[in-house]
Amino acid sequence: MNILILLLIKELDQLPSDMLLCILAYIDIKTLISVCIISYKFVELNLESLLRQRLTQLSRLNLKNHNLRCLINLSKFPFRKDRIITGNHHSMIVNNDGQIYTFGSNGCGELGLGDNTDRNIPAVITDIHNVIDISIGNNYSMILDNGGQIYTFGRNDQGQLGLGDNIKRNIPTLIPNIHNLIAISANELHSIILNDKGKIYIFGYNIFGRLGLGDYDRRNIPTLINTIHNIIAISVGGLHSMIVNNDGQIYTFGDSFHGQLGLGDNTNRNTPTLIPNISNIIAITAGGMHSIILNERGQIYTFGANNYGQLGLGDNDSQHTPTIINDISNIIAISAGRLHSMILNGGGQIYTFGNNDDGRLGLGDNINRNVPTLVAVMNKIIMISAGSFHSIILDNGGQIYTFGKNNNGQLG
Repeated sequence: MNILILLLIKELDQLPSDMLLCILAYIDIKTLISVCIISYKFVELNLESLLRQRLTQLSRLNLKNHNLRCLINLSKFPFRKDRIITGNHHSMIVNNDGQIYTFGSNGCGELGLGDNTDRNIPAVITDIHNVIDISIGNNYSMILDNGGQIYTFGRNDQGQLGLGDNIKRNIPTLIPNIHNLIAISANELHSIILNDKGKIYIFGYNIFGRLGLGDYDRRNIPTLINTIHNIIAISVGGLHSMIVNNDGQIYTFGDSFHGQLGLGDNTNRNTPTLIPNISNIIAITAGGMHSIILNERGQIYTFGANNYGQLGLGDNDSQHTPTIINDISNIIAISAGRLHSMILNGGGQIYTFGNNDDGRLGLGDNINRNVPTLVAVMNKIIMISAGSFHSIILDNGGQIYTFGKNNNGQLG
């Protein structure tokens, strides 16, 4: 029996947890204790390597130099990539085969279909496969494939495509000399990309110092922020940026007029600045002028502009430091739009709050909400995305729901 348990421990990563529990249920406590004593040395010696191997598969990060403490912290982060994304006036979705579909506004070629014609039904981008991450900015788009390469297309007047010029593109165009990427984020006019070594590159418009490079000069090629390391999550807002390191600490930079940097004041920053007294963060999302963060206990904090109740705090007062929403828990995903917010709990229920013009909250009316309000959806929701004027959600059956503004067919 001891040999069996040791084998089970070695194969723990491959065994379903319910099967393991069933087997352990038949072992008397005395035998179980003796097995634990025997196997302790094996577990102690192999936990770090097993954890590193599994996390490398999930996150695609280069974890060779991470110690056990860093690996344990990193294991708290959700690495499942979103397959739906909303922008200003267009949307993108990815199916299980890594095929990408786009729809909505296409005036700058942001749909990547080789023309400038809007679409009101999803159209496939045929030349890009094995997509693992997508992000949308203001009339431009970014795609990351499973080879760690990034393609951009659409508007490019501020160099937000990272292609070394200011020429817009209507087909996905590879950013050269950038490899081993694991995450991308775009919003209004600037972009952030993250590689497997925890380093971030940034490009585009740089008013308010939103690029975090210590100046206010725009960049049209990906430029390394060399003052920050071990980054594992990134999010670009309308005028600001947020990043998280593998210790669950948050750094923000850019515009802080409404306190969206969470630093207690209205002072802009042009370098990444640590938000004090906040830790164990597992997800971040930057909206138009507000921010939402999620900790490992399923609690959410919001800060920044709140003129439409997009902070979900029951009032319309801006907040300059992260402020907890007390009456909500067990949250597993968050998404901040331009003026509204969406959160998802572990039961597959979604709550929305903020501006409700065009029905973007999905509540059957156009009334703004300043507290999280449950959206009535029949099936369990597993992914959410709040855009500038519309929203998309995905259920566990693979069905997509859209709501909000649809002037360019962005609801598909």
